[in-house]
Amino acid sequence: MKFLKSSILFGLLCLSCSKPPGFLIMPDSSMETTITKGTRLSIEPKAQISRNDLIAFYLPAASEITCRRVVGIPGDKIEINKGVIFINNHRFDRPASGKTLYSAYCKDSTRLNLLSAYEHKIYNDHYWMVYVTKDQLQQILNQHLTDSIHELGFDSTYAYREIIRTNTSKGFNHYYFGPIFLPKIGDTLTADNQALINHYMPIASDAYVVSENYFFCIGDKFSDAMDSRVFGLVPKSKILGIVKEYQKPNPANSNLLFKTLRFLSPFWIYCTMPVYRTFSVLQVILVSILKIAFLSVAAYALYHYPENPVVSIIVAAFGILAFLVTGSDEIIVYKDAVEYRSGSILKRFREKRVFKISDIRSVTADGLYDTGFELAKGSNPAFTSFNKVEITLKNGEVYKFQTPIYISKLKKAIAEIGKLIQD
Repeated sequence: MKFLKSSILFGLLCLSCSKPPGFLIMPDSSMETTITKGTRLSIEPKAQISRNDLIAFYLPAASEITCRRVVGIPGDKIEINKGVIFINNHRFDRPASGKTLYSAYCKDSTRLNLLSAYEHKIYNDHYWMVYVTKDQLQQILNQHLTDSIHELGFDSTYAYREIIRTNTSKGFNHYYFGPIFLPKIGDTLTADNQALINHYMPIASDAYVVSENYFFCIGDKFSDAMDSRVFGLVPKSKILGIVKEYQKPNPANSNLLFKTLRFLSPFWIYCTMPVYRTFSVLQVILVSILKIAFLSVAAYALYHYPENPVVSIIVAAFGILAFLVTGSDEIIVYKDAVEYRSGSILKRFREKRVFKISDIRSVTADGLYDTGFELAKGSNPAFTSFNKVEITLKNGEVYKFQTPIYISKLKKAIAEIGKLIQD
């Protein structure tokens, strides 16, 4: 019984350490390029909310959760004038990573094609609308890609979005809003300002006493973001917590602790949401069983440590090492990257196996190793010729490796990568 308790506690400890925080998938583009659509975000619940925090919350009258930047907190005066945000009469600088809408003009219409690398919409033969960050705008100016370029107040494509109006408002588009005052608990809202919270809580009375705190939130894609200018103030009861980016698929990610926890969890495969992954349910079950068995061996050895310390340490070390090394190869296709995850923990640390979609020119796979192949051949997969994968990057680099991933799954992964490259 004591051994069983030790095994259970040891297993729960490992699993609890590897359990990621709550997360969501960014459902829209209102926070670009700070956070792009499809990015996985973690949530820190019950955190103290401050100005400039990114928060996750429920949209009005919907079950969808999204993320925006907190600009105004209870008691603040908020005004947007000519696209400049003022908080309590002090200028609030929008983040450099946020996108702004510009109108680009070229007398020679063919030159506008030089802007195709940026998010854009074609207005006519000589004018394009482009959404760019401050750094991207500087690139356009430095390279003289246009004859002229200037900031637009809003995109007429989104004119159907009705900006909230109050008696104090000076204008009614994304670049003109307020001034408004964010109420605190106990404040009374007059009929003039009840529009600020009507989307979340329709009010029929002429005066309403505020029963909770409200926050004014802005999307970093300022020119056409769906934010508090459209749906009003966000009540504290609808906020899930503070948000931050979570395991963005990037070769620069060197968080060793996070990677180690990922290796430890046999159930990590159920905690991410990529576009496609080549895992097999049978493989996951078998690997999980093996890992639990190795953990049990380690727990059993540690339980008998007082009886024979030397043997216990050796056996426990073997169990833990086997637990860490056990795994299966996998290719994971994300929205903006591709990761090859080797079954060997040593290769994961030693070799670069994450590639940005924007850097990939082509991916090919060749081989016969597929579902049931080793059974049909009656041979050990370790001595069977595995499938070959070749990834060619736009800079000319070529990465080649062999993998036991089934060829049928490799082809599906390559098809998904092809779609993302075209997009």
